[in-house]
Amino acid sequence: MVDIAETLNVKPPSVTNMIKRLDEQKFVNYKRYRGVVLTPKGDQLAAALEKRHQTLKRFLVMIGVSEEKAEKDACEIEHKIDRETVEKLAKFVDFMQSASQPFSSLKNSRPSGKTGEFSQHQGTKKAR
Repeated sequence: MVDIAETLNVKPPSVTNMIKRLDEQKFVNYKRYRGVVLTPKGDQLAAALEKRHQTLKRFLVMIGVSEEKAEKDACEIEHKIDRETVEKLAKFVDFMQSASQPFSSLKNSRPSGKTGEFSQHQGTKKAR
């Protein structure tokens, strides 16, 4: 617990209390003096949080933010941004990275309907 407390710059009793809460919620298995291990539920949450962080970081780097600043800013933003917003950003980042010519592809794409997903737009109008 001391290592975690030092890393987070908090007191060891604060870490112990949080670990006990995570144990009660089945995110970790905690045995006093034996350490902490993530449960499958904890692994799932950790993976979701890592994906959230990486999505934000990838977006920031995509728009020209340095790796170092993107890492720091993603850490700050991830605690304040809504899940739906992150999901939309992930779709956008994936779209931009999969396009062979990102900006020309984006120029011809428009969000469609309530889903907010991008679809190709040919730029021609249908005759009525």
